[in-house]
Order: sequence, then structure tokens, then C-alpha cells
Amino acid sequence: MECKGRFLRHPALMLLGFSVSLWFLVDVSLSVGYAETLYVTNEKGQSLSVIPLHSSQPPPEIPLPVPPHNLIPGPRQTLLSLTSPSTGRVLILEGKTGQVIANLAAGVQPHGIVTLSREEKIIVADERGQKILILHPHTEQALQVFPLSVQPHNIVVRPEARELWVTAMAARKLVVLDLNTGKVRQTLHIPEGPHDLVVVPQQQEVWVTTWYAPRVIVVDATSFQIKHSLVAGNRPHHLAASPDGQEVWVSNHGSHDVTVFDSRTGKQLTTIPVGKSPHHLTFSTDGTRVYVVSHDENTAAVIERSSFRIQQTFPVGREPHGVAVLPGGR
Repeated sequence: MECKGRFLRHPALMLLGFSVSLWFLVDVSLSVGYAETLYVTNEKGQSLSVIPLHSSQPPPEIPLPVPPHNLIPGPRQTLLSLTSPSTGRVLILEGKTGQVIANLAAGVQPHGIVTLSREEKIIVADERGQKILILHPHTEQALQVFPLSVQPHNIVVRPEARELWVTAMAARKLVVLDLNTGKVRQTLHIPEGPHDLVVVPQQQEVWVTTWYAPRVIVVDATSFQIKHSLVAGNRPHHLAASPDGQEVWVSNHGSHDVTVFDSRTGKQLTTIPVGKSPHHLTFSTDGTRVYVVSHDENTAAVIERSSFRIQQTFPVGREPHGVAVLPGGR
């Protein structure tokens, strides 16, 4: 793949009939002297919404060459990365311009995605391909491939331990890999079917939502022992941990709400009604707000953390799934 300056000329995009130049960026001012930009992937709409929280105008939708799914910041502070399970691709976007700078082959069905920012690497769970891929933004071939005996769904990294934690819903297993070698360090049987997960480094824990029961499993990341099995809402889907490590927020797809836990005690603090079928959620860079997208309502909500109240709700594209935020503005 050849990248010239800030523009991309890639055969995969030419075959798809797209001439992609995503130059539009909106600054999202959250407080005096503070700004960040919020992005939402719209799978059915095959687009990216950029949400200006300081404006009453509907957020713009930027067309994408593939249907986007999961979305994360990185592998650099100015970049975004997303998976497209239906096309087997991973896109990397330049945050300052919204431009696609890489369109990478990522196995059969890439789903979960994380980054190693210091190494500028992207780690992808190829669910149907039963493997983990480690990619670089400027290299078409995978740097490393870790074959698995299960179908990986979502993944997180514990960088200090050089571990990759992997959920395998169908196998009802939680697998921990050595990030350097790909060898399995530990396998935990989770009868409820692990779906998504988040690391709470302050507590040295990994929190896991389950697909077949309304529960959240808390695992001690050092001993690999299950510490708690907490009751959440109907069909808990995704999680976000506050930057200070004091709270974990869980989106409940079936009950259309968000459950907030005190991560130090496991106590449920509150339940917040949101739009229909909430999916991914993320904290603002300063930890004072939470953003959550509602798949069946085509909205993104801004929730104030201190009051647990929705401040604003914005329309986005069709069937939103992923959400990410980058610090700063244009």
C-alpha cells in the first residue's frame, strides 16, 4: 500500500468504486477551554457521524466505503480505527480530516479491535477465521497471526502484563493470551457466554458482560479467579470504565437502559433509561460525561456522570453501533 502525503490511493477502495476524501471535522466544545470530537459508526447507513455538541444542527454523516461496526481511537492519538465484519476489512481514519488513510484486509470476519498506541499496532479478532491478527496502518500483510480453537468476539489488552483477553461467546469461554507469543495463558469457563469486556487497571480487574444471562462477571486479573457475578439489566451488551477507575457503566440492549456500578464495591449505583437497544458507550476524555448510542432509535445520548442525567440526545445514522472520542479540536 502506498500512501502519499495525507491522501490514500488503495486498490481496495478503487474496486469498491469510492473516491474517499473525508475532510469534514466538527469541534465539540464541552466546557470553557476544552474541546473534543465525538464519532459514531452507523452500520446500516454505512457512514460515520461527527457530533457537534455545541451546535443545534444535526450531525453530519460522512459516507464510508464499507459498513462500519466497532470503533476505537488509535493507533495514534489523532487516528480512529474500525472493523467491518461483513467485508473483512479494517479502516483507519485520520481524525483531523476524517480521511481514510488505510483499508486493510483483516481475515474473514473482523469484529473486536484494540490498539497498542505506543507501538502503532492494531489487534483484531477475526471471529469466523478463528484467529487474532496484529496489523500496522502502513503494512498490508499482518505482522503476526495467532490461531485459536475458538471464535474470538471482543478483546482487550492489559499492557502492563502483555496480555490479550478474548471473549468467545459460542464456546462460553474467556481466553487470556500472551501478547508476545500468542500462547494461551489461561482459559476460564463462563457458562453465561462472555460477550464484551473492559479492564479496570486501578482494581486489577476485568469486567465481562454475558450474552445468555443478565449478569456482569468480575475477574481478578492477577489470579484469574471470578470475584463477583453482578446483576445487570436485560441483555447487557457493552461496558466502559471511568478514567479514575471508580465506576463501570453497562449498556443493557434488552431493557433499553444503562446500569452504573461502583467498581470498588460492585454495588449498583443507578439505572439510567436511554434510547432503544443501546450498544457501545464511552467516557469523555475528562471523565465527566458518558456517550451512548442506541441502535434501534438512531440516536446518541450525552449523560452527565455526576447527576446520571441525559443532557442531550442527537440523531445519527441508521443502526449506530460504535462510538469513540478524540481529544482536542481542529
